[in-house]
Amino acid sequence: MKRLFFALCPNDETRDKVVKLSRAIKKDHLRKVRADNIHITLVFLGDVDANQEQTLRARAGSIIEPSMDILFDRLALWRRPGILSLTCSQPPQPLLDLVAELTRITVGCDIDVDTRPYKAHVTLARKARFKPEIEFQPLSWPADRFALMESVSTDLGVQYRIVQSWPLTVEN
Repeated sequence: MKRLFFALCPNDETRDKVVKLSRAIKKDHLRKVRADNIHITLVFLGDVDANQEQTLRARAGSIIEPSMDILFDRLALWRRPGILSLTCSQPPQPLLDLVAELTRITVGCDIDVDTRPYKAHVTLARKARFKPEIEFQPLSWPADRFALMESVSTDLGVQYRIVQSWPLTVEN
């Protein structure tokens, strides 16, 4: 069994912008997300067996959705899990369509998914108790691929690794 999820990974420029914003938040108690783990979760799958993974990979390859830009313009604190994240006030429709299609193929593989409304976010830190007062320029995240990711426990903590990725089509 592998612990899997679908995600959007940043390009180097976007990753650098997220890291710069994260560094500007000066709270000692926060457990900040490592730069190489920055991503946008699309659909969390949890523990997936080899047959389910194979089917997911085949079905994901048939998805045709456009590339997009996602504008993250808010800082949010989710108190109960203690998550500090970037969110977007208006997620683009292609993002919501991609999530819906990935959810559909996931459910078709007998994998339970979260039924709450999707909230695009980029986790910056865990163990957050307060939302810091910080101003920042909205961050544009261009997405031209989506990926199946694996969460792997290592001596350095959890690492997210790309299992496979697929292109999003270029809009005309």
